[in-house]
Amino acid sequence: EWLNLLTILKRNGITKLYMFCIYEKDSNMLAHILMKRKIKVNKITSEVPLTFANKIIVADKIILCFNYQKEELEAYKKTMFYTETETWLPEAQGAYLNLYNNKTFEVPQQTIGFYSSAFWLRKKLNHSIADVGSYDAEEEVLKFVSEYLVQNPNLKLVIFTHPYDKRTEELWKDTLAYYRSVLSPQVLNRVEITEKGISSTHTFNKVNIGISVFSTIIFDL
Repeated sequence: EWLNLLTILKRNGITKLYMFCIYEKDSNMLAHILMKRKIKVNKITSEVPLTFANKIIVADKIILCFNYQKEELEAYKKTMFYTETETWLPEAQGAYLNLYNNKTFEVPQQTIGFYSSAFWLRKKLNHSIADVGSYDAEEEVLKFVSEYLVQNPNLKLVIFTHPYDKRTEELWKDTLAYYRSVLSPQVLNRVEITEKGISSTHTFNKVNIGISVFSTIIFDL
């Protein structure tokens, strides 16, 4: 794979390369080889925190997707090898900016949005969230929001489910059952749970306030 890439770059006289998915295990070694051959390597960090998979980065230029990643660069400066940085928009925004750019919306003023990271399912599947916190954090927040809705009967809640929640029909049934078990029966008629095929990034105009324990969606908002 590396040899094919080097051959293609040399054959076409390419001297600058932009690398996405830089969490791949061979990303830094490949960057080192390319840089030795005078090919400028620009790495795009993606929307998730660097601490998850990018504590070590080798590149000529690191292109950040969020300003908070500047703090992470400083925190991991001993293992960051680069000469310059630049800040772009979040990596995936190009897919939905046209939905909002130069447009106005009538946003519901009494609707709360909860953006899930599917912590309940990650716990069930024993997926590590060591860098994020407690498995139960989302449930605690949902219970608080549920109680807030009980006290404020004029409010509605939209739960924006995570792709994990909807991977199979069986998981989707479990997802519905889970959220209904966490929320107070008094508020269920004022709760919408987004189904498969509905993208959270395409529906920012559906709620007035967005809440999340840990989701890159919050930075996109």
